[in-house]
Amino acid sequence: MKKGVIAISVILLVAAGAVLPAGYFGHLAEQTLKSRMANMPYGMQVDVVEYQRGWFSSTARLEWRPVGALSLPGPGLSEAAAENAYVLVVREFVSSGVMAIDLEIAHGPVFFAVGPGMGLFNARGRIDWKGDLAEAEAQLLADEDNSIDIHVRSFLGGTVAGRLEFQNLNWALGPVSMNLAGGRLAGEWSGSSAFQLRRAALEKMDVNSGMAGAGVRVSLSDIESRTEYPQGLQSGAILYPAESVSSIGALEIAGSGGNTLMSMTGLSSLDSASVGEDGLYRVDGKMEIQSLSIREKEFAPVELDYESGGFSDAAVLKLVTALNAGMFEAPPGLRAQDEPPQAPLSTPDAAPPGVLPRLNAEVKDALRALLMDGPYAQAGAVATYQGDQSLKMLMRQAFHPDRVPAGVDAASLQGVLSALDYLLDIEMPKAVAQELLGEGPLQAGLAQGLLKQTDAAYSLRLAFGDGGTLKLNEREIPLPLPTAPPPPFEEDEFSPFDQNEPSDF
Repeated sequence: MKKGVIAISVILLVAAGAVLPAGYFGHLAEQTLKSRMANMPYGMQVDVVEYQRGWFSSTARLEWRPVGALSLPGPGLSEAAAENAYVLVVREFVSSGVMAIDLEIAHGPVFFAVGPGMGLFNARGRIDWKGDLAEAEAQLLADEDNSIDIHVRSFLGGTVAGRLEFQNLNWALGPVSMNLAGGRLAGEWSGSSAFQLRRAALEKMDVNSGMAGAGVRVSLSDIESRTEYPQGLQSGAILYPAESVSSIGALEIAGSGGNTLMSMTGLSSLDSASVGEDGLYRVDGKMEIQSLSIREKEFAPVELDYESGGFSDAAVLKLVTALNAGMFEAPPGLRAQDEPPQAPLSTPDAAPPGVLPRLNAEVKDALRALLMDGPYAQAGAVATYQGDQSLKMLMRQAFHPDRVPAGVDAASLQGVLSALDYLLDIEMPKAVAQELLGEGPLQAGLAQGLLKQTDAAYSLRLAFGDGGTLKLNEREIPLPLPTAPPPPFEEDEFSPFDQNEPSDF
């Protein structure tokens, strides 16, 4: 009898140890989830708008709003621009409003509501993606599920792991449709402000444009990226140190008649982003393509090396924020009450005929801040044509803030041209040029000075710099630069605006 009482007592104690702390674990799970969601980089912040905590399980509603319209045309765009299906597709996505996620959360120390287990919490949810493909495009669809599954879990709270998965996502607007299949996005929070995007993968993506006379189908498969952020992704940041390896198994672009315009296999890239002691970021990368065919012409392999830098997180974030509010000013004569609410006229399409749009003051100020950091970029590529002929390309550009003349705005056309260096150098073996371009265009290019030839190759070299000097194949081309407008008056020793003299103004 005593043994039975002891056994029952032990069972009760164990049960109490598993049940009584559940309320505390529920409170800790809520605080951990809210803390992790609040610490996300720019454009990825998720708000916990509702949380209903229970003893063994809880529910939460998360909301994410896509990044703003990025100066895409608002409702006031012209009919010609409105017919551009690509503009409409992108605008529809970025202005699609809030995306809501409802989570069901089981919290420990022992939980059963979302699958059996132990730990702090385990959560699951689903996003329903509204698809609206035309009936004629139904053959593209493999599944009508159109939903994304969300899983978030943590054993001790120090690290929170999450993943998004879907089988098929189908979406269409007008003549443009998109299908994504086999997607997975996995990451983890290793601290209150450190998010690591570990892996992103997509089995297949198909984009179809059914526009009359210009139909194009783009297909990609086996897309994968693995990224490590040594310092995490800080809340609100848009640039951060990172190391990533990416690959695309295959890419194919086909015309409306089904003919293949371009095909590629075996793309891989390695990228590294770092920040220097001056607080400016740089990116170094290398990309390789095993096979590339353009209109049945073979280019393989292809090697590309690139680097860019001179960007600060503050300047880039300032520019993106300004662009989200609208890139251009409203045209002269347009009354404020005539503007669509929350949709500033942001493209030349909204301006009256003959009136050039002007950059918003906020955009120009952000562009000025970006240029004053001295951004630069360089890329070099080598492609092997038909297995034994090398085509080479080098592109280099840089902005030198110290070259901007005194009194000239760096964000003005005169300021940009006076401080910009640009170089484009292309070299192509003669046999390859004759096959790809033809003898007629080659001779015309030589006669006009667009091309230069040696015993073995044709080349093109375009260089701009030295305060506004343009050279084509070492031949200088006059390029009159705009000049700053003269001051409204000439100051002298009798100027009424002299700070040392009293003024009636």
